[in-house]
Amino acid sequence: MAVDADEEGTTNGTEEKTGSVTGTEAEPEAEGENQEGTKNDSDRDSGDGAEGDSESNSGEDSKEESEGDSGGGSEDDSEGNSEDNSGEDSGDGSGGNTEDNSGGDSEEGSKEDSEGNSEDGSDADSGDGSGEDSGDGSGGDSEDDSNENSEGNSEDGSKGDSEGNSEDGSKGNSEGNSEDGSGGNTKDNSEEDSEGDCEDSSVKDSVEDSEESGGSGDEPSEDPENPGADLPVDLIPEVHEHLWSVDWNHDGTCHWHECDVEDCPVAEANEKDGYAEHTYNEDGVCADCGYDSMDGIAVAAQGDIPTYQEAYETMTALKEKYPEGMTWTNFEPYGSKGEKSAYTWKGGAVKGAKSAVGCMAFAFILSDAVFDNLPARTIDHGSFTFDDVNVGDILRVNGNSHSVIVLQKSVGGVTVAEANYKKTVHWGRSMSASAVEDADFIITRYPKGYNPPDDLDDEVAGEGTEGSLNWSLTTGGVLTISGNGAIPDYPSKNPPWNDYDFYTVVIEEGVTGIGDYAFYQSGALSVYIPDSVADIGQNAFEGSALVAVTIPGTVKTIGNNAFYSCANLTSATVSEGVEAIGDNAFKGCNTLAYIDFPASIKSVGTGAFMNCMEMVSVRFMPGSGSVSLGDGLFTKCQRLEKVILPQTADRIGDNMFSSCNSLPELYIPASVRSINEFAFSECYNLGVIYFGGSEAEWEAMLTPTLKAMLKNKKIVCDAVFDDPFATDPDDPGDFVPGEEAEDEPCTNHADADNDGKCDNCGAAMPAGNPGTGDGGEKDPPASGGSNNRPSTGGSGSSSDSSGSSGSSSEESSDNDEPRESGNPTISTTVRQGADGSSIVTETHQDGTVVTITTDATGKVKLETNLSLLGIHTAEQKGEAVALPVPAVLVVKDVSMAPAITVHTKKDQPVKVAIPAVLPTAGTVAVIVNADGSTNVIKNSVPTKNSIVASLPNGATIKIVDNSKTFTDVPVGSWFCDAVSFISARELFYNTAETAFTPDAPMTYAMLTTALARFDGAQTDGGITWYDKGMEWAAARGIQDGTGPDSNITCGQLVTILWKYQGSPVVIDPLSDNGDAGQLGDAQKAMRWAAKNDIASSFGNVAFDPQGQASRAQTAQIIMNFAKKTAPNPTQ
Repeated sequence: MAVDADEEGTTNGTEEKTGSVTGTEAEPEAEGENQEGTKNDSDRDSGDGAEGDSESNSGEDSKEESEGDSGGGSEDDSEGNSEDNSGEDSGDGSGGNTEDNSGGDSEEGSKEDSEGNSEDGSDADSGDGSGEDSGDGSGGDSEDDSNENSEGNSEDGSKGDSEGNSEDGSKGNSEGNSEDGSGGNTKDNSEEDSEGDCEDSSVKDSVEDSEESGGSGDEPSEDPENPGADLPVDLIPEVHEHLWSVDWNHDGTCHWHECDVEDCPVAEANEKDGYAEHTYNEDGVCADCGYDSMDGIAVAAQGDIPTYQEAYETMTALKEKYPEGMTWTNFEPYGSKGEKSAYTWKGGAVKGAKSAVGCMAFAFILSDAVFDNLPARTIDHGSFTFDDVNVGDILRVNGNSHSVIVLQKSVGGVTVAEANYKKTVHWGRSMSASAVEDADFIITRYPKGYNPPDDLDDEVAGEGTEGSLNWSLTTGGVLTISGNGAIPDYPSKNPPWNDYDFYTVVIEEGVTGIGDYAFYQSGALSVYIPDSVADIGQNAFEGSALVAVTIPGTVKTIGNNAFYSCANLTSATVSEGVEAIGDNAFKGCNTLAYIDFPASIKSVGTGAFMNCMEMVSVRFMPGSGSVSLGDGLFTKCQRLEKVILPQTADRIGDNMFSSCNSLPELYIPASVRSINEFAFSECYNLGVIYFGGSEAEWEAMLTPTLKAMLKNKKIVCDAVFDDPFATDPDDPGDFVPGEEAEDEPCTNHADADNDGKCDNCGAAMPAGNPGTGDGGEKDPPASGGSNNRPSTGGSGSSSDSSGSSGSSSEESSDNDEPRESGNPTISTTVRQGADGSSIVTETHQDGTVVTITTDATGKVKLETNLSLLGIHTAEQKGEAVALPVPAVLVVKDVSMAPAITVHTKKDQPVKVAIPAVLPTAGTVAVIVNADGSTNVIKNSVPTKNSIVASLPNGATIKIVDNSKTFTDVPVGSWFCDAVSFISARELFYNTAETAFTPDAPMTYAMLTTALARFDGAQTDGGITWYDKGMEWAAARGIQDGTGPDSNITCGQLVTILWKYQGSPVVIDPLSDNGDAGQLGDAQKAMRWAAKNDIASSFGNVAFDPQGQASRAQTAQIIMNFAKKTAPNPTQ
């Protein structure tokens, strides 16, 4: 049943938990003296698991609890298990566990700390067990424990302030493990904080008693000068005052402070100051002592670390899933266009981020496949050498903008895999040792000090000189060529290294060229070419066993036949700077499937890729200079599916695409002035040719033979080139900021104050970088007139729909200014159609891209691609993301409203503010479904100049006036706007077609159904109209689902909204005095409502928590609530 406001304060209040601990009552102690070895049956700290120590506790009240480790699991002052609870050297056996424990350090625990290891609890550090205070020297856990600061290890184990491990566990406030339970869990604990484990905590003042206690503990029982004799009392070391070092010492598990006093008797680490286990942060470093967990991986554990070969095989096994040439960007397969927004790896935080897209996501995936859950660590540039890099390490290169993962390592360099390499996956690029050491940082999951099992150092098998160069070859098959000058040509003789077997060629810095036939038909699988090499001679690697090659940008010319018939070549990387590719340079490379060429290419020779039977894609990046293409370039590339020609190519030569049976389409740039008539012979599947020039230019190139050959092909002239290499202005970068990341990477630099540093991350900024103005506004200001109004229905002119096309009208200027001040436009492109249509694309300072499309009739569509920076910045401020679009005019007819599509790249909805002209309480955002139907976004909220709504990625919305009129809601009444707000969002059902009945009482059924709709829940389909709403409320824990027809009070209404909001606690520092948690739910809810102005704006009607809530009051309260908290009700 429903409860009123007063009952809310009690029945709905949080249940307070008392601090008492229930335990079994202590068993009566045996009368008389407790003998050694006998077991005391008290439950105080014994093996029976009792948590209570006694029924009546006298002495001081304790505010501390010991943390002992008892077999019985007692949780009071100590947790030791002792076999004998005798204390204070008395003959009556009292101590340890009594029903009325008096004295000393009852529940307050000990006040001093000492560190000893004793077996029976004596106070002194003696071999004969006598205590320094033998008269009363009860140790460990007696009713009147001594206050001595003993750190020795005695046989009888009594102790003052000790942290030793004794077998009977006598202790004050202790953490020891004892068998008889006497340690410290008496209610009259000693004033020392002991952690001993002892068998007998009674203090014996004689040598005889110590002998009875069972012999020596950790201290020697013999005089080293006279074996067999007991140590005299005067040789017992004096107790000294510790001088603990401020520095930490540690092992792989714990840390502690050493005592700086010479000859300190404390030898065990667990007896020293600050001894505790490491507590690690995200980077695997102990937050207390700074110990790095990677240091703690023992050599024995290295068996769990993969070998180089295992790591290589694991990574290359993923080639089938992530093949060469697979599309991979910062948007897909991870990102806004992918199935998942980001990949979160298992290695922990890297530079503050655990998730990534693009190249870093790919590296993370391969790394996880190799290392699973092993933690990662980063090593910055300058702190590592090439020798520190291992297979499976991730290298961050190119000015901290790109990531690669090491597949193989040899003496001269590494072979890597990478993604987002020209927007694709790429396997097999080579990097020299020097290039590796130039990396910005590396990410490794190998422990510090790890020595890889693969030994790269082999004995020299041969060596010599060739001109000015030296060469040496190891038994492991590594050929190294060093010196200054070029490797000679060998047109008529074999080079000297051909007499040996070698598999890796390392050309060191200083070598300027690779001569003709230098490695002709060699068994070399890989080669490392330095930046000093300027050209690669003819037939240099023809017929070799090369699997991968990377050609640096310093190489200007790749000679004729340089890689001809390299049948195993699967990866060829040609860097920016290479200008000429010779005839037949890659002809017959039958396993080469993908190759990209830089914009620096000026000429490509005849047959350069002829007979590359597995070739799928060849792409040339757009450049500025003219590019000459030879004949027969792609002849018999029967699997070729994609070709991006140089955009400044001069001609399509003879048989260029002959027998390219798999090529479906081709874009020919407007720069081409001639096409050979047999260029497309036997291209049976070529269906469409796109030409960048005009139809007249196309016709001018056609010969009768070519025209006949292309008669069944579709020709599209004036085609726009879609550059696959173009950078996306909304690219978020590959690191994805996480909620847990404290050092999130900057995704967009801005310098508003022109101080030369990025306002977001502090990085140095280039001169002339545009600032960001005075910051974004939560609610974009309204404009008096919008140049983005749809023209249909007389809503405004459509002559300039872009909002940024250079119009000089005052109206346009006024409308754009607010948007520019918060997130200014940094570039604008306009495409005007002959029919009056236009497409305007604006790129804004934070990376957001807005496209405004106006068709020939003036109908407007807006598309916004929000940047992650913009979203993150707004969320950090608790604001909606202000869409940088022209303010839309609010219309009644949804078909006339401009459509706005919002891309957020987020899995969860994002709160956005859509600028609108003079929105009212009845203005709503509606979702446009795929079939054209619309649904009201019930938690969309009007502000002064916008509509705020929480949108999923890719949502298309419209802003409309959905207000309704009722005969019983006078214009200007205090509840007029609230009724308009509620009815426009279809939260309440009307009592009649034209009546709202504002004074009617509100029921639980009405309220829960309205809130369920506001929350986006489906309320249709129940037996009654309110079934689904009541079920929703019960599931959310905001109402028990009973009494649907019961009327509710204003106080109960506020309490339900407070619970829906997540029961936030509002602290009043002037009155709480730490007792806010003692308030009932109704009181907490009213305090929350008062702070947020939830229960206000009732005109002359006072808010009465005990009064009946009307439909008008409920509408007002829900509108107030929505404006303060929506659309994130659980935020």
